Amino acid sequence: MINKSDAYLSKYWDGIFLKTKKFYLCSSLMEYRNWEFLRLIDKWANSIDGIVLKTDSFEEAFGQNKTVLRFFENKCKIIMLDISFNILNSAKKNIDNLNPLLLAADLSNMPFTDSSLDLVFSTDTYGYLKDMATGLKEARRILKPGGILLISLRNRCNIISHLSKYFKKSSFPIAKDYSYLSIKQMLQEQGFYVEDHEYIVHIPLFLNCIIDFFERKKDNIKLCRVLNDRIIFLLKKYSQGKSACKRTTGWFVFLKATKRN
Repeated sequence: MINKSDAYLSKYWDGIFLKTKKFYLCSSLMEYRNWEFLRLIDKWANSIDGIVLKTDSFEEAFGQNKTVLRFFENKCKIIMLDISFNILNSAKKNIDNLNPLLLAADLSNMPFTDSSLDLVFSTDTYGYLKDMATGLKEARRILKPGGILLISLRNRCNIISHLSKYFKKSSFPIAKDYSYLSIKQMLQEQGFYVEDHEYIVHIPLFLNCIIDFFERKKDNIKLCRVLNDRIIFLLKKYSQGKSACKRTTGWFVFLKATKRN
C-alpha cells in the first residue's frame, strides 16, 4: 500500500492525471499500439492462466484496456496496480465489470508475498522509476520460479522518438529510455533470463500527425478513412517483417524475461 514516504509521489501522479485531458494517441494509433502488445502477449504468454499483475492503470483510466482484456480472456486473476488514487478510481469505472483487484502501491515496495505471482506485465512503467534495479528486484521477489516479466521501455535507439521530447511540450512526463543491451544487463543482474525481445510501435512523427488528422476527418470524408486504414495496415506489415531498421524505428523495446530459480 501507499506509505508516508510515497504519498508525495501519489499526489504528483494524481495531479498529472488531472492535467491530462486525453490519451496521447488517437484511437487509430492506440488500436495499432494495442495490436503490437497483443500479438506479443499471444506469442510469449498465451498459456498463462494464473495471477497477473499489470504495473499501472493509466491506459485503463482512459478506457484503453485492450491488452489487459487478453489476460481476462485467458481466465487469469488480474491485479491492477497504480500509485495514483485518481488513476485507479477512473480505471475502476472502465473495467469494474471485469472484477479485477485494484491496488494502490509503489512498484519498488509491493504488498505481495514472495513467489506468489505468475506474470508481471508492464507497459513503460519501469521507465519512470528513479531506481530501476530496486523495481526489478521487487518484481523478481513476487514472481514464482519460472514466472514471466513482460516489460516495455522507451527505445533509446529510436532517434526520432528520443528527440521528440525536446520539441513536443506536454504536461505528461516522458519516461527514461533504454537500449536493449542496457535493460538486458539490468534484468540479468536482478536474476532474470531474457528469452526474447522485439522493437514495437513504428510511428514516425509526421505519420502521427497525418493519422491524427485523418482520424478527425474519417467520419465525414471516406477517403480519409481509407487512407488511415491503409497507413495502419502498412505499419503492421512493417512490424511483422525482419528489417534490421526496426531497431531504430520502434518507439519501445519489449522484452520477455523469466525468473531464474
